[in-house]
Amino acid sequence: MWAIDAKFGPDGYPYYVHAFGERLSAVRTVIKAVAHILDDLARAQGLVENIGEQVPLVLAAHPPSSPNIKPGASE
Repeated sequence: MWAIDAKFGPDGYPYYVHAFGERLSAVRTVIKAVAHILDDLARAQGLVENIGEQVPLVLAAHPPSSPNIKPGASE
């Protein structure tokens, strides 16, 4: 499950911002199509061994040591 922890309007106004680990508010999740894309990206970057709907998350034992970006590209 991918949770949305902040939502900003087009003008930058923060509708809500939840701190890491906050448990007082309802969790909002992304739609399934977006969750599948995020799962695939996490796999492609080598961040996880297992991820997906109804699948326990297993982080990679040795995450990549450097970001997967093109040389000279800005972050």
